[in-house]
Amino acid sequence: MLTIERPRNPDGAIAILAGAGEVRVLAGGQSLVPLLTLGFAAPDVIVSLDRCEELADLTGEGGAATIGAMVTTRRIESDAALAARCPLLATAAGKVGSPHVRNFGTLVGNLCHADPGSDLIPAALCLDAEVEVRSVRGSRRLAVDQLVVAPFVTSLATDELVPTVRVPLLDDSWGHGYRKLTLRAGDLAVATAAVLLRTEDSTIIEARLVVGGALRRATRVTRLEEALAGTAGAAATQVVLEADWLGDIAGDLLPDAAFSRDYLEGMLPRFLAATVRDAAGEPLRGGC
Repeated sequence: MLTIERPRNPDGAIAILAGAGEVRVLAGGQSLVPLLTLGFAAPDVIVSLDRCEELADLTGEGGAATIGAMVTTRRIESDAALAARCPLLATAAGKVGSPHVRNFGTLVGNLCHADPGSDLIPAALCLDAEVEVRSVRGSRRLAVDQLVVAPFVTSLATDELVPTVRVPLLDDSWGHGYRKLTLRAGDLAVATAAVLLRTEDSTIIEARLVVGGALRRATRVTRLEEALAGTAGAAATQVVLEADWLGDIAGDLLPDAAFSRDYLEGMLPRFLAATVRDAAGEPLRGGC
């Protein structure tokens, strides 16, 4: 018989995780509840975090925002202080699902669900976000690309809890861009692109580019990041269209070969170039 536990603090949740059998953690529930309804998940115990008030905190100090496991996507989208210093995350949060999903879903839940179509994983990866991981054995920190290892698979042990995410805050030398492509409004993404560009006198000093959607997991395109350094304006988008970087992500493509080929060779370079234009503050000329 399914048991629902509602501890009042993270330590209580961790104690339950250490002693339970098949267990799932419930934060916003926008990913877990459909799995339960369809029978894709059948845990013995659900640990609901809804009474853990400290996990609803969103604070910013020491150059980073600490976002608790019960902070909703809607709050991330609408928090003015966070949007001023971390606009990429706020922008991506505003693209998630529907208003209902954003009002209940959480950043931590989204990261731990590890859906390839996630909006928040590419943004968090681009921002060098880290999750706090705790269990009765102690605590550790994981970068997002260490947490998400495959579609719907993370590196978390069954007794580990993610109480918070730490997201670095950026100054105004960084431009950002986030785009997603869906087949229908509200659907998960077919393609996502998150871009951060640090510029000086309109020249790119540092670039971070993450693509996802049709990939097994969101992936940084490091060769292209290096190629963009020192470019400016229209030259930056031309580098995206012409540089030899697609092979770097080919191994992470989802297995639909026909779609993957079109995605790689046709749509993705233009899609990413448009996102780079957004981040660089360049006007969009022509189509994506």
